[in-house]
Amino acid sequence: KQWGTNDQQAWEKNNDRQFIYPWQINPIWTNDNEIPNRIRNFLNSKKKQIHVAYAILLNNVGEIHLAIDQLKQQPYMFLFLRNISRITFLTQLNDTISIARHFSHGLKQVYINKKIDSQWIIKRFELDVPKSIRDKLVGDSKAPEKLRSIEKAEMFFAAKYKDSTTDENEEMISGGIEKLRDQDSILFSYLPTKISEYKFPVLINANFLTNVNREQIHTGKFVDCLKFLFKLFSYIKYFRLFA
Repeated sequence: KQWGTNDQQAWEKNNDRQFIYPWQINPIWTNDNEIPNRIRNFLNSKKKQIHVAYAILLNNVGEIHLAIDQLKQQPYMFLFLRNISRITFLTQLNDTISIARHFSHGLKQVYINKKIDSQWIIKRFELDVPKSIRDKLVGDSKAPEKLRSIEKAEMFFAAKYKDSTTDENEEMISGGIEKLRDQDSILFSYLPTKISEYKFPVLINANFLTNVNREQIHTGKFVDCLKFLFKLFSYIKYFRLFA
């Protein structure tokens, strides 16, 4: 690894961040004639051509099934990905998580195995970034180029929505927007982070600058940007957002 400095410690000090190697899987390029027949047959059996495939030998299948079960408990983690609408786990149960979009009223429905799991009303906001913050970013050589030239901040809010239903006595149970449980209220940077201390009643997604493993928001020089965004959050009334 070429740090561009004397060592890793100097790189971390200069960049005001800790280096975290993000991937636990190191891909190894494999030519077609080196792929085992059973894997090649599986890839060739797909109706759509697979351009990139990862074949991973699993030593503990039970852990993988447990991880998939945990993922199914939070299938909304894919809500803000622009080009992902379906993920299929070809295990013994062949689980599929899919997202249906209804552009006319901003509704996204999350399905597990074709059964609806949750519904979300998505609202997009575009906000002007104050000049004082833009001036600080322009003069910061450590900020990504895209961030240094930013003039508007894009944010998405997702409110959990429940349809009206009837109980066992045929009495109507009113639906509407539901406040998120504290454990479900996390910040997104298109994928979920591990930041859950703010307890917002809705999911919030923005182009936050995250650390390498995308689990925490990188602050340091960018703390003023975060203060600006969170100040806006405090001004936005929950019932007005989704009225």
